[in-house]
Amino acid sequence: MRRFLGIFLWLCIAVSVYAADVTVVVRSPSVPKGATVYIAGGNPTLGNWEADAVPLKSLMDGSWSGAFSFEPGETIAFKLTLGHWMLEALDENGEVPSDHIVAVSGDTNIVIEVPAWNHDGQLPEGGVTGTVEYHRDFAGEGILPRDILVWLPPGYSAESDTRYPVLYMHDGQQIFDPFTSTHNIDWQIDETATRLIEDGKMKEIIVVGATCTADRSDEYGYTDKGKLYRRFMVETLKPFIDETYRTLPDRENTAIAGSSMGGIASFLLAWEYPDVFSKAGCFSPAFWLDFDAVEKSEWPKQPARIYIDNGGQGIERRLQPGCDLMLDVLRKKGFVLGDNLVWFQNPEAEHNEAAWAERAWRALLYFFGTQPNEWIDELPPPPRPMYAERDKEPNQVVVMDGFKAIGFVNETQRWRMEDNYDSLWAEFRKRAAEVNDIRHPQFPEYVGITRDKEDGKVEYLAGVIVTDRAEIPESMVAWDVPENFYLVFKHQPANGDLGETMSYIWNWYLYRHGFKYSKEDRFELLRFDGAGSAADAVTRIMIPID
Repeated sequence: MRRFLGIFLWLCIAVSVYAADVTVVVRSPSVPKGATVYIAGGNPTLGNWEADAVPLKSLMDGSWSGAFSFEPGETIAFKLTLGHWMLEALDENGEVPSDHIVAVSGDTNIVIEVPAWNHDGQLPEGGVTGTVEYHRDFAGEGILPRDILVWLPPGYSAESDTRYPVLYMHDGQQIFDPFTSTHNIDWQIDETATRLIEDGKMKEIIVVGATCTADRSDEYGYTDKGKLYRRFMVETLKPFIDETYRTLPDRENTAIAGSSMGGIASFLLAWEYPDVFSKAGCFSPAFWLDFDAVEKSEWPKQPARIYIDNGGQGIERRLQPGCDLMLDVLRKKGFVLGDNLVWFQNPEAEHNEAAWAERAWRALLYFFGTQPNEWIDELPPPPRPMYAERDKEPNQVVVMDGFKAIGFVNETQRWRMEDNYDSLWAEFRKRAAEVNDIRHPQFPEYVGITRDKEDGKVEYLAGVIVTDRAEIPESMVAWDVPENFYLVFKHQPANGDLGETMSYIWNWYLYRHGFKYSKEDRFELLRFDGAGSAADAVTRIMIPID
């Protein structure tokens, strides 16, 4: 069966639908003289959220403009700056607005009025407390270079013989200085650690921050590039820090922490390198990994401490099932809540640096505190898992012969997959007549096929199943889907949106009920009973299983 899946991946070739031009025009009477307006968004075309990577062009009428090409079906998100995240565009209330979100369906003109800019277009001074040393363009094998920031405790310069525990952190640009942090808000690790040290509640420690790169998702994830990043942290960065600074290099005095994808990277480092790290702080972790492998591993053979915390709003809700499963797996492996496992949740918290800054003190005290952590005893127990009530939903296992699907293909981030459905389906339905006479008589429905790519993105085909002799229209692509066993679920709107149902299946049901699948061959097949839309009354979600 695995051979068929390998053939499937080899034959799945993505082609781009015609490019759509998106023109962004910014009108603002308050752009300072000599300043430049930039657009910063979540893909390479828009600079991968770099605040000063993509300048707009100044026009004669005082406005600013830029034209960009995207594939129809793609959803883009962006903000406007004057070259720094502390110089963002403000709305009429003087506040930083949410991301501008555009679902690209064709050529589009967007006009944005900006009444004011943060800090009146003038950068404030940085907000670092204490001493931070910088090591620029630090290289690692197989991964992009990055800056390394090292925060030294208050007594470091005065005590020439003292050695210190070390906390390593991901997204180093976010942890000390609002000047370098996205949206001007940092973790305030420097201020929090200084306060706890001065109050006698915490040991003096060194904090090492490794900044992220454009490959952040891949480097922090359960991927081949992630393995290279974790090897860099252990075999390149840590030896450099131990040689350059007065550290306590043993595992008992070495911790790792991060948020979101940095949360899973922290766990993976503690799991894969237990001789190096004895503590892992996982803030709002994106626990998308093989829980079965974690449960069956021999880790931990040595004492370890795991700190997990998360919020409850926005994307935090999508991450909750992973936290639920991780708590379940860790307790099966002998971890005890309140002892070597701590979990905290703020149901009102969102997924951002301000929220992590507010909660960071708990992890610092849990790892490096000098007094009994009585606050741990007061933490409430974990609530009933988010998806527990769905565990008895009906499903069935079917065997499907191999078949061919023809349609349009697009690429997107998995968590934004549903945003791209409708525009891609709209494009296919315009051209559906081209394949009406070659549809498979046993599969008259529309189908959508989603499969993972190595870089954390997914490809999605919107189309129909056709006969083996079908000729591929010039503008479409064909995917061969192998014979396999499929676990079939019926999704209905009453169960929430389609994306959440898929999250429930992949991130909860399969592991909880012992179904095996290959992560490398992960994909799902949607069979629509209606006109081919994520909003249809009934959608059958079919997952290939071993």
